Amino acid sequence: MLKVVHKKWTTLLARVLVTHSGGMTGSHIRELPSALVALALAQGNVLTGRQAAGFLDERQFPAAVRRRLLVRLWWSVYCLPDSAEDIQTQLAGADLALGTTAVPCLHTAAMFHGFDMARDNRLPNQRLHVLAPARHHSKSARLSLHRLTLLDHTTLWNGRPTTSGTETAFTIAARMPDRMRAVGVLDAALRAGATTYDKLAEYAPMARYSGARLVRSVVGRADPRAESPPESWLRLACIEFGLPEPEPQVEVVGADGRRYRMDLGWRDVRVAAEYDGQEFHTGEHLTKDRHKLNAVTAAGWAVYSVTNASFWNNRDRVLGQIRAEIARRRLPRSL
Repeated sequence: MLKVVHKKWTTLLARVLVTHSGGMTGSHIRELPSALVALALAQGNVLTGRQAAGFLDERQFPAAVRRRLLVRLWWSVYCLPDSAEDIQTQLAGADLALGTTAVPCLHTAAMFHGFDMARDNRLPNQRLHVLAPARHHSKSARLSLHRLTLLDHTTLWNGRPTTSGTETAFTIAARMPDRMRAVGVLDAALRAGATTYDKLAEYAPMARYSGARLVRSVVGRADPRAESPPESWLRLACIEFGLPEPEPQVEVVGADGRRYRMDLGWRDVRVAAEYDGQEFHTGEHLTKDRHKLNAVTAAGWAVYSVTNASFWNNRDRVLGQIRAEIARRRLPRSL
């Protein structure tokens, strides 16, 4: 952290950094004292309210916040304009707020490991999830502090300690409301290369926190071939309904000679299931879907489309239809 020791040098540093910042914070940054800008840039675009008050008087400080020359992140931590949604800036702000290096966990760590399930870290007003140091409590809707007992070593992301991919996947899955959503998390973590079957199996017996038993029950069902959480949900639902275990991302040669991938399939009986998360497709997407369906069905496959509504509200009926079709196709053909 930079300690301001001479105004002449901080003013020069601010001019250099602003000149080479590529206009990241726009022209408004020039309206702030150069020494304040230098300090903020040296700390990752952030500074505390107390630090800002060293350069702005009691009228200038609130005016700078109102004009968004300084943007409040949380507690008494502020950042330079146009950087509030940057994850590195937010973590630097968390460092200042907590007085120590913030360790990302849960969905923030998952984003770094490549399997962000909540996706809230890519949207405005995102929530940052970090481990809570002793005596700290979350006082902001955008900064969530979590008291987790780590069972695995941390890993480094751009030099910052982060909960491991295995621990991140397991702790997120443990917060899921059911087995289907839990296996969706594990599938995504495996697909991203954030963990392995062996690491999950090694970690599972150590986990004794809430939800861990549910996750342990589906570790053996995890599969990195699933390309989306709904595909994972549908696969586990099929298995728990008593259907033969389907093959994820099964490749089918259509009647037009082209190769298509179906979400799930039973190759021996030519039955496939597609999870359609979009209730209504239009335009080019609809055209591609219809062409794929026509080509695959013309090649002798029975394809069942499962929507969000049918999966969550009438799942047994859809799965029952698939089971009946599989059974029918396995009957010996009469001579």
